[in-house]
Amino acid sequence: MVKKLLAMFTIAMLTFSCSRLETREEKAQDAEFMKHYNSWEIQEMENLIQKHIIMEGYTPDVPKYESMLEERRRAKKELEEIVAHIREEIRVNNLTTLEDYMSSGLRNAATLRELRRFDFRGFRIYTSKIKYNRSQASNIVALNLGEETFYFDVNYEYEKKRWTIVDFKERR
Repeated sequence: MVKKLLAMFTIAMLTFSCSRLETREEKAQDAEFMKHYNSWEIQEMENLIQKHIIMEGYTPDVPKYESMLEERRRAKKELEEIVAHIREEIRVNNLTTLEDYMSSGLRNAATLRELRRFDFRGFRIYTSKIKYNRSQASNIVALNLGEETFYFDVNYEYEKKRWTIVDFKERR
């Protein structure tokens, strides 16, 4: 009788231990996915989804991961299009789109007032690669005219599925 109880207890403990192990693995997998999600590393997210499907099959987590991946793809593409559109508009001296995406604030309002004073038609405009982190992104914009170059740090925020420019300030 004691042997049977001991055997049943051992089997129950092994079963419980294995189920907890799977939970830890799932949490580790979620943490790894979220690390890439927060860093906007789309290729790594795709690789993790494929690895998950190969190792565990098409589980309920896969649609969740795919949805998050698609949301990041769309948001990243949207910001790149916004930056390109603003860049083209500035070349023809139009600040409308820039104003539309800027958040309200004294610093941004002052920057817009300053920018309206310039005629950008002769300027060359350069933008750095956008860096992403969680719900924020940033890049550097350089406005060049002859030997003079003005640099701006631009910070974006992704909130409620919309990008806004939260800070557009001249570098010194």
